[in-house]
Amino acid sequence: METKKIDKINSEKVGLFIGLIVPILAIFILYFYLQPGDLGLFLKQALLYGLYNKLIGFAIVPNFLLYFYFRLKSQLRAAEGISIASLIYLLLFVILKYAT
Repeated sequence: METKKIDKINSEKVGLFIGLIVPILAIFILYFYLQPGDLGLFLKQALLYGLYNKLIGFAIVPNFLLYFYFRLKSQLRAAEGISIASLIYLLLFVILKYAT
């Protein structure tokens, strides 16, 4: 019974979904911690002061923790999905850094 639950979690699609959602949640947590007010104003200030790359960099950190957690639990397919999501965020980071 438990192996079926692990097999459902241990897929690239689930890892990719988790890897794409967790950084967004990390940004929201940072937002509520630093400036609980207007989310639009928070994002505008990040763009205005050039902090969006630091924001993306901070948001990717939980993905690394999840990656190592899934590797520790031998759920390598989910870890692969998380690494793909991290690469997507890395591409976004590079594009934003050199496009502006």
